[in-house]
Amino acid sequence: MPFANKAEERAYHREWERKRWQDPGYRAKKRASGRAYYWRNAERMRERVKQYHLAHIKEHTARITKFRKMLKLKVVIALGGKCAICGYAKCLSAFDLHHINPAEKERERDWRIKANGDKIKHLQLLCRNCHAELHHPERLDSLVGNMDIRKED
Repeated sequence: MPFANKAEERAYHREWERKRWQDPGYRAKKRASGRAYYWRNAERMRERVKQYHLAHIKEHTARITKFRKMLKLKVVIALGGKCAICGYAKCLSAFDLHHINPAEKERERDWRIKANGDKIKHLQLLCRNCHAELHHPERLDSLVGNMDIRKED
């Protein structure tokens, strides 16, 4: 089929491919053949994926870190932006999320929590010091008072 120019030929083939993919039988056949190709070449495919991840680990880590910081910022803002006990509100990295009732704590990572979801009502925003004191209520002065500290001469 002769075409006047390359753009017309590309448009024709693009439309032909789009119509072909609308056929459910064709889509199923292509998916099955893709799976078969993967299983025939599974080791090679795993090696390619591994090489890709090794080559892009820094970019991936930077993307994940940025995502987690933005999500933590949204959760901190949704919880009031300051420690619920002492009122500390300076550094984002100094905040921890405390589960009010640990028995209801779900076994999923906190960074998956949506800032406007139902799970956020089970959390309390605390600074690291208040969070540590809440989980470990023993005081240093009482611990030191109970110890027998003698200087060796």
